[in-house]
Amino acid sequence: MKLHEAIVKVIESKGTQMTTTEIANELNKNNLYRKKDGSDITAFQIHGRTRTYSNLFNRNGAIVSLIKHPKTKKSIRPPKWHRDEIILALDLYHSIEPREMDSKNPKIIEVSEILNNLPIHTQRIDSMKFRNPNGVSMKLNNFKAIDPEYDGKGMDRYSKLDKEVFFEFQNNNDGLKRIAEQIRKTVSDSELTENLYQIGDDEDEKQLKVKEGKVIYKLHKHRERNPKLNKKKKKRYLKKTRQTRL
Repeated sequence: MKLHEAIVKVIESKGTQMTTTEIANELNKNNLYRKKDGSDITAFQIHGRTRTYSNLFNRNGAIVSLIKHPKTKKSIRPPKWHRDEIILALDLYHSIEPREMDSKNPKIIEVSEILNNLPIHTQRIDSMKFRNPNGVSMKLNNFKAIDPEYDGKGMDRYSKLDKEVFFEFQNNNDGLKRIAEQIRKTVSDSELTENLYQIGDDEDEKQLKVKEGKVIYKLHKHRERNPKLNKKKKKRYLKKTRQTRL
């Protein structure tokens, strides 16, 4: 169960609005959701996750309640795949055999979970279907249609960005793996991911085509704004400079 799903369960079980601290305390007691490092869930994490899933939660300061959605038969399309997401899917495409590109494959399920943790999309209309294993499997089949070395048909409803990223890394699989691993490593830190959610899009990012994608761009921004990290960076530089002079 993902954190936002556990928050929904807690509020539903209480039948009333709750503060972020109350939600965190309840989750730490009932173990509906556990962090990978085993540490306690914080009110700050609840704040970040409920802010991200604004289609599920109403926010009034530290008070959180559930949004009641009217039933509708109208289907709503998920957001377009971002460069970071395509990079992760493409790295997986080159890591498994075509016959393994099934939604039940544990590797596809793992990538689906990573995609759901990326600090990119702030609004997700259908959180249960968002970048689920079926969606990841379909993206891999899009790559089959692009791949000139694939001996089959694939699904040809791919995007312009899918094709651009595919051929950008066609002869640079090491570079692709390096960026994908950096993205995975970044989002494996839940506290860091919540911090990156707080960094909004800016004009620099809109104007520049950042090869590493939005996650790594936000990571650089986070480091620039973090005085402790900057202080450590300066110390390392000064130490290196002194050693060079000696």
